[in-house]
This record gives sequence, structure tokens and C-alpha cells, in this order.
Amino acid sequence: MANKDREKIDLTHDELMELWEGVYWAGRKYELKGEKYEQVDKVNTSEFSDGESFDYIIKRESDGKFFKFNVWETPREGYVFCDKFLIEVKQVTKIAYE
Repeated sequence: MANKDREKIDLTHDELMELWEGVYWAGRKYELKGEKYEQVDKVNTSEFSDGESFDYIIKRESDGKFFKFNVWETPREGYVFCDKFLIEVKQVTKIAYE
């Protein structure tokens, strides 16, 4: 899936924080901008950063599309979002997302 073919949803820091807090617990749903999202996976990406970091994979209820966002816990700044958007991903195996 080429990047230009992926849906991208721009969000503010506050919207991302609300979404992250809403889906933090596996299986918990959260509504954002009139759409419901549910966490389906949490991938530990800490080996690529200097603190704990995770890719959260969420599923939009209305059309079943998957999206991801990353959150990183920094020693000085607390929780940081690597990007200010959700990016569409497709499930390529049971637990891997591209």
C-alpha cells in the first residue's frame, strides 16, 4: 500500500491525547469526530527509541479500516506523539501492519 493510497486523518495534539486515553485499554472504544474507533493491537516499538514507545492499531467502526498512531514516553517531556495524524494501514498478517 503506497503512502499516497492511504487515508490520513490530521489531528491536534489534544485530539490525539483524547483518542489515546480512550483506546488505552484493549477493546475500549472511543468516538472522535463522529467516528467510533476500537483498539485492536498495541505494538511495542521501544527498541527504536530511548524510552517506551508503542504503535496503537485502531479500527474505525463505520468501514472497518485500520489506522495507526505512535506514542512515546520521553524522560523529560512525558508522552509525545511522533506524528499529528492517524495513517491508514492494512493488516498483512495476523499481527503485522504495513
